[in-house]
Amino acid sequence: MGQRLAFLRREHERIQRLAGDHANARLIAEQLEKTPGIKILRSPVETNIIIFSVEGTGLNAREFTGRLLTEHQVRVSPYYDRMTVRAVTHLDVTQEQCVKAACAMSKVAGGALTAAR
Repeated sequence: MGQRLAFLRREHERIQRLAGDHANARLIAEQLEKTPGIKILRSPVETNIIIFSVEGTGLNAREFTGRLLTEHQVRVSPYYDRMTVRAVTHLDVTQEQCVKAACAMSKVAGGALTAAR
């Protein structure tokens, strides 16, 4: 009985944490929706995954993700085509880190738009 109770407690904590991951993903998406050059492709964001296009920035997905990692140490992934990026929140990422990541994504997008002018 004790092992089952411990399992149920861990499962409850995991589910609560997943809800936090979903909230962090929405927080990132809200920032990206305000960012010129970036378009959220799957909206509303209901899970811990954010899919967005960087086509309007003048960068492709590999360039965008490369700059984000090099300049801000934020890791996201190119997704299924040249212009789509996938970001995922998880239990190792805090809300504060998500805010910083969203700001970094906006800076990379803004820097690319400025350079293109």
